[in-house]
Amino acid sequence: MDYKAVISHRLTKEEVLIVRDELISDKASFSDFFQLIFQKPVKTAWQVAWICEKVSEADVTMFTDEDYHQLIDFTLTNNEDGLQRLCLSVILNLPLRKPVSVEFINQCFDQMISPRKPVGVQVLSMKILHKICIAEPDLGDELLASLENTDDLMYSPGFISARKHVIKFLKTNGKGAFRANRRLKDYADW
Repeated sequence: MDYKAVISHRLTKEEVLIVRDELISDKASFSDFFQLIFQKPVKTAWQVAWICEKVSEADVTMFTDEDYHQLIDFTLTNNEDGLQRLCLSVILNLPLRKPVSVEFINQCFDQMISPRKPVGVQVLSMKILHKICIAEPDLGDELLASLENTDDLMYSPGFISARKHVIKFLKTNGKGAFRANRRLKDYADW
């Protein structure tokens, strides 16, 4: 399949799923396709990221450690909100790789509490921080404090709902639950 030709026009959800299935069956092509996220124009990169998001939902083994770290680095420099949301979604779907970049953690905190960011970026940043707390229990207190100190009037209902779930988990389960081998699926479906 000529992926560059396919992504040269606006894709439907059905087309995205067809390309996703093609890529999953052709792992050799996936690496080259993945690199298109970091190319111009942004509209093309956005479509590639959308397809990669669907790939990450279907098969996390398609992504290497290098891909993961490349996405982390890209989110630190990318200013396009739609592309940022898709890259954060892919990162959330993938298993956490250690060590976690302190710069990335700080950016997630900044994006989470910034009322200027779209709700998708805010909530995905919150969920990623929550996921990091599973691996790094000491971060839980900082996340809880940040969330408890947000003013509901400054945020959307989507942010407030996600915030309530994370706060409830942090207060109910505390650090001991982070150390227990809990599955992300148990709390990621909200």
